[in-house]
Amino acid sequence: MGKRRVILSLLLFLIAALLPAAALAAPPAEGPVSYVVQRGDTLGTIARQYGVDYRAIAQANNLANPDLIIPGQRLTIPAPGTVAVRAASHSGLTGRLVFQLASGGPIYTVNADGTNLRHIADGLDPSWSPDGKRIAYANWVSPGGIYVAGADGSYSWRVFDWPSAKTPAWSPDGKAIVFTRQIGPTHGDIEKCFSFFGRSFCMTSGPDARWRLGLIEADTWKFRDLLSWDHSFSPTWMPDNQTIVYDSDKGLHKTARDDSFGAPDVHLPYVNSVTLDTHDMDPRVSPDGTHIAVTYRQHDHLEIHVINADGSGRRRLTFGDGLGVAKPANNAAPVWSPDGKQIAFVSDRDGRWRFYIMNADGSNQRPLFAGTEVDALPLQYGFANERVMDWTGK
Repeated sequence: MGKRRVILSLLLFLIAALLPAAALAAPPAEGPVSYVVQRGDTLGTIARQYGVDYRAIAQANNLANPDLIIPGQRLTIPAPGTVAVRAASHSGLTGRLVFQLASGGPIYTVNADGTNLRHIADGLDPSWSPDGKRIAYANWVSPGGIYVAGADGSYSWRVFDWPSAKTPAWSPDGKAIVFTRQIGPTHGDIEKCFSFFGRSFCMTSGPDARWRLGLIEADTWKFRDLLSWDHSFSPTWMPDNQTIVYDSDKGLHKTARDDSFGAPDVHLPYVNSVTLDTHDMDPRVSPDGTHIAVTYRQHDHLEIHVINADGSGRRRLTFGDGLGVAKPANNAAPVWSPDGKQIAFVSDRDGRWRFYIMNADGSNQRPLFAGTEVDALPLQYGFANERVMDWTGK
């Protein structure tokens, strides 16, 4: 019996010497913990012992090569069950975004790689100035109006006093801000008549809220109305600093900064039109002025379309209503990257609203801020043509 005990002791000693230290370590109840690499360890054996994805350990320790660890190296082991996430800082995206969590809610700025999240104001429809130094936004809380703040939120002042204004947008030269404001409702009932097989039928409806475009000259802060339809929303600038495209009640139309064109004509709606499709909303012109991205009412939900600047060549980029889908997903509020190669947007395809990004042709759709604190924020979209975000390369 004594001889057998000696042999058994020797076998146990040899097994302990041959097995990596990580295989003998007791897994912690909680993490993260610190671990010193032993001879024979691999990131895989350490990860299995602690119940952690080896890529999560690599990310936690900034290991460029997960296959290269050395004895004596101290590693931070994340909590059991931790898995790796796609690091936004590896996305290669540059510039900064400004976004709202909800209309009238917090407004944040963040680097395109998901870092340096900062709360700068509360309001709706934020827009970068061309030099990236200022942010325009609307506020409906008294005193309401159009506000301008520094990019870091260090100051804010009201440049136009109005209780119901939306979607301010800086001109490319930074010398003007265009926006829409409610100037209705009209007073009293409105009579509307229709012809049907040679007979006329008339009906009355309640007051009609009108929204018109207005412009502030940044040098003087003087305001003037622009030529536009009675229901004009979401203005966006062409690179020429003169032409403004907006969502009208007849489709997408153009107006001019100097009023040289843009007068609406109910009998000739195609004049100054880009499209006559009333499902087009929230146009955003590409940086080079060749394309326009829109939120499109696709039957019972929203999708992203792109058209040429003249209204031709329509392409649908998102598909939230695939076969077998019980409830179509919504994709809305597109914005171009500064180089025009990407389009960011919001989507509820994951069961909640998140920021997404895709190539300008619609390929490679993926979450924009996965694995960052931005992705945990309670983003909302209210289906009210809100301009959720803007992107600057400055």
